[in-house]
Amino acid sequence: MKSNLEKLKNVKATPLTNLSPVKTFYFHDEIKFPCVVESNLQGANLTNWYKSNEKYCKEVILNNGGILFRGFNIETLDEFSTFIKELDFKPLKYSNRTSPRNQVAENVYTSTNQPNSEVINFHSENSYSINPPRHLIFCCIVEPNEGGETPLASNREIALKIPNDLREKFRRLGIKYRRNVSNSLGLGWKEIFQVETQQEVEDECIKNNIAFQWIEDNLILEWNGPAICQHPSNGDEVWFNHGYFFNEFSYSSDFLKIIESEDDFPFLTFFGDGSVISKNEYMLIHQAYETSKIEFKWKKGDVLIIDNYLLSHARNPFQGERKIIVSIF
Repeated sequence: MKSNLEKLKNVKATPLTNLSPVKTFYFHDEIKFPCVVESNLQGANLTNWYKSNEKYCKEVILNNGGILFRGFNIETLDEFSTFIKELDFKPLKYSNRTSPRNQVAENVYTSTNQPNSEVINFHSENSYSINPPRHLIFCCIVEPNEGGETPLASNREIALKIPNDLREKFRRLGIKYRRNVSNSLGLGWKEIFQVETQQEVEDECIKNNIAFQWIEDNLILEWNGPAICQHPSNGDEVWFNHGYFFNEFSYSSDFLKIIESEDDFPFLTFFGDGSVISKNEYMLIHQAYETSKIEFKWKKGDVLIIDNYLLSHARNPFQGERKIIVSIF
């Protein structure tokens, strides 16, 4: 009997038929995500192609985790906005923010405003929230000169590759998150919650089961969430949390030089009972990500749709200009 991991490696999208002139392929023979659909037809229209093949596209996203469209002439913000408005996905307001980004159109944001020298660790968008996105759609408007990839990793594989005893511990205890909100470091509470008053912050915290404590204009937030959950459609077990991204061991050595106490960390994560996630346990998660990932070079006009529960994403450092925009649904 094949293991779940072996079955996952053999997942394939249903082949396209009578849909020339497009071709489908994977970047790596052993890694079946994302499925790349590439058009060589000048003037190809992605909106029309997607709507004509919507069932196929949704099947690919659910089975493989993501689909990358290449060569379909989506090269401007306006063209991308037109495309996403034709989809039957429900736009989701980007609240309880953790990354600085600008809204550039309706439900379209810069992917992140973090400095280009920084690594952004693997995560599924807003997996710490009670209302995380189901789908993300990225578009490459300006391809990076060097670096700047958006690595992807399978959350199904990660759940399988974490050692059994550690996986059971996370399944049983979940994750505790702690966030120290200060206007002097990271995002302030107005930007995080997209509000103007402290009362509105408190209302959002109560609605999202987040414990809060004000210390003058600073804010300490704590809440619990699962580490592993079932996919909302197919029931597959997935690693779905920010326990890795927000952990103290994820911070750069340069950042750690300015930290004087635990209260200076913008984010910290623990097991759900408050006990520490050790460096060894953290590295086991790191290894699961590293052995479950794929990287590819962005090309101008690429449109990537991923299932946020099935695939984690990250960002590599880069040089020169890079403009990736994103919508959440």
